[in-house]
Amino acid sequence: MPDSSGIDIARFIRSQSDVPILMLTSEGRVDKRAAGLGAGADDYLTKPFAAEELCARIRSLFRRSNLKSAKTEDPDTLRTAHWRLDRQKLSIISDSKPDIVLTEREFMILSTLMQRSGSVVTRDELQRQVAGREWNADDRSLDVHVSRLRKKLVDICESDAPIQTVRGRGFRFIPD
Repeated sequence: MPDSSGIDIARFIRSQSDVPILMLTSEGRVDKRAAGLGAGADDYLTKPFAAEELCARIRSLFRRSNLKSAKTEDPDTLRTAHWRLDRQKLSIISDSKPDIVLTEREFMILSTLMQRSGSVVTRDELQRQVAGREWNADDRSLDVHVSRLRKKLVDICESDAPIQTVRGRGFRFIPD
């Protein structure tokens, strides 16, 4: 790397994150390996190396750090690009804004819509899922919950709240 050393980069990354660091380098001297590991690297591999060994070391790092791939992501969390919905806390969590606590009904509405992102969820389906009863045109409680949820989402979303009303049908979640 022309402008900085791998050791400096490892120190910087380690000061910001616990992400696994595997250093790949042509420096095989013991003092260089010790310096890399001392700077925060979790593993150190010198060139030339076999692709199989690199893959094995990466798998080992993930196993030791308990990181999960996107396919095995925490089932208690639904995500968008800028925030996540945490089932355990009944909250919307963003890195840049304070957490937003939801009521149980608001949470159920949002999680149902997020699980079917981009698809229309009818009022009847949503009412059955959230309240356990059929939707009644005279009952405005679903609309009140969606309205309150939209107000909370505006605080955390980059653009308009991601819940769209589909006239005559229901609601749709459009991720940011």
